[in-house]
Amino acid sequence: MKVDNLPDWTTYEEKDNIIIVDPDVVYPLYLEKLGYDQAKLTQHQLETARFCFTEDLLKVTGPGLRLRITKNDNWKLDKFPMGLPIAAGAEYKRISA
Repeated sequence: MKVDNLPDWTTYEEKDNIIIVDPDVVYPLYLEKLGYDQAKLTQHQLETARFCFTEDLLKVTGPGLRLRITKNDNWKLDKFPMGLPIAAGAEYKRISA
C-alpha cells in the first residue's frame, strides 16, 4: 500500500499500517461532491459516498488498502431511511470525470 500522496482528509497509522478517516470530514465532503442534500440523506446515498472515497483512496494507495472509518454515531446507517438504490459505480464516474 502506497501512502506517499494521501488526501488531507486521511491519517496514516504506521504502527498498524492502516489509513484512518474521520466520517465528520469525509462524508460531508463527498456528499457535497455527489450533490446529495444532507438534510434528506438516505442509507444508499451514504453508502455511495463511502464507495466513492474508498475508490479515490484505492487510486492513491493501490491494492492492499487497509481503511478504518472512525466510529461516530452521527453516521450510523440505521439513523437514515433506506432510500432508493443507487448505482454507486456510475455516481463515482460522474464525479470523477
